[in-house]
Amino acid sequence: MTANTHLAVDDFDRDIDREELLGRLADLKRQAAHQLPILDDDDEEAAIEEAVRDIAEP
Repeated sequence: MTANTHLAVDDFDRDIDREELLGRLADLKRQAAHQLPILDDDDEEAAIEEAVRDIAEP
């Protein structure tokens, strides 16, 4: 799979490297995890992934 590493946020528009992209996604996942109630492991993982998708949507 080839990642699209082009980032456009407000007036900030540039290409980022893979490590920065993964770091930003990890930060989003941590933010999502802190906003969710405690669930069992399967539900928690699914909820985190859903929250990451919601946060990452433009």
